[in-house]
Amino acid sequence: DTEKFNAGKYQAELGRARQTGNFVTIPFRKAGGGVSGINLYRQGKGDKSPKKIGFYFRTPAIDTSPGKGELNYTARAVLNGREVGQASDAVSVTVS
Repeated sequence: DTEKFNAGKYQAELGRARQTGNFVTIPFRKAGGGVSGINLYRQGKGDKSPKKIGFYFRTPAIDTSPGKGELNYTARAVLNGREVGQASDAVSVTVS
């Protein structure tokens, strides 16, 4: 029973963010199909709080307008259109 997916306790998982041309690509996991996808959030140095970029159901997530400088990304798992569980650990990338 420990294999059963627990949406309330699930923490979204992001892989390493990398700059690809003018975009940032971030791989993510979907709990073996236990979640629909992720909502991705970006926070730059001057931002007071993270800004939602969008919903992604296919990995990798691609930020098409990241801007410049050091950016931190976090994600929340989405199930049936609602965010569930815990926010992912932040991943960062410096966009030049």
